[in-house]
Amino acid sequence: MSIPKNTVSVSTAAYELAHGRKPRGYGSWAFAFGDRNAEPTWVKDVRGSGGMTYVEARRIAVAQAAAQGIDEIFACT
Repeated sequence: MSIPKNTVSVSTAAYELAHGRKPRGYGSWAFAFGDRNAEPTWVKDVRGSGGMTYVEARRIAVAQAAAQGIDEIFACT
């Protein structure tokens, strides 16, 4: 059962604790869906270039979570 994308919250607390700043920039990004201890899901770039900005990865992860009915995701460290 899907939910609206605007109801999915994204927690960056663990990332900020590990890196001392909010996630940003270009690279490979992983998110845990539903539980901060869940197996990380690497967000794949649909263009096939390998990396993407955090904003792009977050947008994709939120859409995936909403499609699965998951209302919280966590940026992995």
